[in-house]
Amino acid sequence: MDTYDVGPLTIEGRWEDVRTHNAELAERQVRLVVLPESGQPYGEKVGDTGSAPAEESGPNPGVADEHLSILRETAAVLRIDFPTFMAQWKEEMKPKYLPQVSREELAAANARLFSHCINLGDPGALDNDRIDADLAREYGDNHEMPARPSDEG
Repeated sequence: MDTYDVGPLTIEGRWEDVRTHNAELAERQVRLVVLPESGQPYGEKVGDTGSAPAEESGPNPGVADEHLSILRETAAVLRIDFPTFMAQWKEEMKPKYLPQVSREELAAANARLFSHCINLGDPGALDNDRIDADLAREYGDNHEMPARPSDEG
């Protein structure tokens, strides 16, 4: 039987529900993303909504106790010692910044980008309604050749 990689498996829900999948995830590489509590926008301090305040010092600064327990269980499922798991997790989750570019580099990059643009010669060519009508007409056409008139008079 052939097997195919169809992309990442997404399991979403409360931790109590998700951890029932321990057996099937034991040998898989896993990325854990802890979502904020409902109603809490990203970027706010965890302690601002009444959840356990994040420690600002110690071995895991900025990680709330409730999240640490989830991370500990994840490390155990993956059979990775906790300090190593935390180091990998922090490295992967740290903000990724775009490189600083000069105005000249930005202008050159924009020139390369716009060199791929074309003028369709028709200002209405990108009109969604017209595109939809063209698609509907094409999909409705059976593409059969029209009958030729007979040569008999």
